[in-house]
Amino acid sequence: MSTNRDTLDACAKQLRQLRREIAGRGFEPLRQDLLDRLTRYDGPTHPATDTWWREVVGEDYLTRRQHEDMRLVYDYVTAFSIFQDLKQAYRALAEEQERDKLFRWQVKQLVKKLPDVMGMVSDASSLVEALLPATPLSPGTFSPSLRFTNKIGMEFMWIPAGVFLMGSPDSDHEAHPNEKPAHWVHISQSFYLGKYPVTQAQWQAVMENNPSRFKGDLHRPVDTVSWKDAQEFIRKLNRMESYGHYRLPTEAEWEYACRAGSATLYCFGNKIRRLGEYAWYEGSYEPGGTHPVGQKRPNAWDLYDMHGNVWEWVQDRYDPDYYSNSPVHDPQGPAAGARRVLRGGDWSDPARYARSAVRDADDPDDCRELLGFRCLSSGREPASGA
Repeated sequence: MSTNRDTLDACAKQLRQLRREIAGRGFEPLRQDLLDRLTRYDGPTHPATDTWWREVVGEDYLTRRQHEDMRLVYDYVTAFSIFQDLKQAYRALAEEQERDKLFRWQVKQLVKKLPDVMGMVSDASSLVEALLPATPLSPGTFSPSLRFTNKIGMEFMWIPAGVFLMGSPDSDHEAHPNEKPAHWVHISQSFYLGKYPVTQAQWQAVMENNPSRFKGDLHRPVDTVSWKDAQEFIRKLNRMESYGHYRLPTEAEWEYACRAGSATLYCFGNKIRRLGEYAWYEGSYEPGGTHPVGQKRPNAWDLYDMHGNVWEWVQDRYDPDYYSNSPVHDPQGPAAGARRVLRGGDWSDPARYARSAVRDADDPDDCRELLGFRCLSSGREPASGA
């Protein structure tokens, strides 16, 4: 990293020297004009090629470029663009190292949990399979950013691949039978998850309507939407973004992101008295239904409203006994079933329904005022061939 930093510093120093020389020769307006064109350009070519100059600047600049002073300016713009590429590569490397630190922290947390969870695992081979998965635990292959914002202002947080204990242990007396047995799950691919539930403003930007019962603030989560409504929103959003990479999270992806490395009742621990810091629920909500997103504290992965506010649709069909035979690697839910899974609890529910492991389900056509959703993105760039 220090070598890369030194290279960037040396490039920056040379650019500053070159800029002073350009200003001394009276060509500062030309330099700024070319940089403005560079900033606005969104094409595939690069200033290091004549193609870029022809597309962006035109033949007139190419002719004037033969002049020695002009050439100095053009060389500066080319060097500046390459410098920007170097800075982006440096940031990518730094963020990759941050991901690696996050992954190492996650492994340490798993090791700490092992003494507590060994009693929950009846089949030792399933534990080994979970901890030593066939697919390597890697940061993924997306654009190197820990977050991004799409065209309609939806913010997404990067979620690393990893292993976690899904469901509730027998020691959780609030747990329902459909949350058991607790079982190891391997999420083999990193992904991006909505920082907040989809808001009414974002829904309106895509669907040009607002079905919500609880209006008055467009930063509230959209409510009164069915699973099928959520699918239609995602279909239109993918079309607006030019390539299809949005979807609902699977149930396993949702719980993995909600827990954010925790193995407790809630993402922050087991103390119900702290739930009001993180969630709108029966013990903390104010009259009037849902609340604007992002007002409570986020979990460790900077996701808000994972507990309470609105129940969130996920992709899976519902089977109350699915955990008894769920695969370890990337479970997708049962192949058959009329209802779809809901997660997270809502603004009017008691604390036990806001737990990380709680499961509910409803018909995909149901659109009660308690129901919303958040989106998952498989990456900022389209897959190869998309």
